[in-house]
Amino acid sequence: MFSKKVYTTNGPKADYFCTYGVYNINNPRDTMVQAMIKRDFGVRTERLKINSVPRIHIAHTFFE
Repeated sequence: MFSKKVYTTNGPKADYFCTYGVYNINNPRDTMVQAMIKRDFGVRTERLKINSVPRIHIAHTFFE
């Protein structure tokens, strides 16, 4: 089972970015993974506006 929620820490600004997510939403602590992905891998990012961290570009990532 794959999660549809993948988040990045600098995806809206970078050509390469670190992404992380879980592959079992029933056991997120033991199934979290992290990877470096190049933008032309086929992803789209949308920045999340989080007021407490305005300088960090946290984004929801969509694999297309």
